[in-house]
Amino acid sequence: MKNKAQLSFVFKDEKQAQAVLAAIKHEEDFKKRSISNVIQKGKEILISVESDDIVALRASLNAYLRDIQIVEGVELINRRE
Repeated sequence: MKNKAQLSFVFKDEKQAQAVLAAIKHEEDFKKRSISNVIQKGKEILISVESDDIVALRASLNAYLRDIQIVEGVELINRRE
């Protein structure tokens, strides 16, 4: 059985979305147990992940979420300075 998930993130502008895309695009290269695709549509980042097992799907989703959380944290620090 195939497991699939899609995530959608909307950012304040296209520049911020491009920065996030650059930071998370590398996750597509890890194709051991799941296949993922990341695209940008304007201010939106779309992430699709497909896997044969739920554990691999969850690991991939967590990796993307962690990377996006880090990018947002760095941006918050930069805004304060």
